[in-house]
Amino acid sequence: MNAIDGNPATFWHSRWSTPAAGYPHQITVDLGSPRPLTALRYLRRSVGTNGDIADYDVLVSSDNASWTKVASGTFPVGKGEAEVRFAPQGARYVRLEALTAANGLAFAAAAEIRPVVSP
Repeated sequence: MNAIDGNPATFWHSRWSTPAAGYPHQITVDLGSPRPLTALRYLRRSVGTNGDIADYDVLVSSDNASWTKVASGTFPVGKGEAEVRFAPQGARYVRLEALTAANGLAFAAAAEIRPVVSP
């Protein structure tokens, strides 16, 4: 998946073709096994603002069926990586839900999504 390949030049984006799907858009990362999570880092695309996420929710799950919201807010405008911190959670799956786009477009994008595992 492009958003977890370590290469910010590749990116994930939600469906953008006509008809565009409405919000929320989401990307889920499978960590392979339960891990102690403390944050999620979001890196926007380096060129342009197409799909930059504004309002978001971060959810975690152990089974990919039952989800717990651990954070929500609005990413600051601008480039660079934004970090969303939350109380430590044991989870296998992390989901970033884009609730709105910074530029009002009908899709969301991310260069990289990085779950932060506590030591």
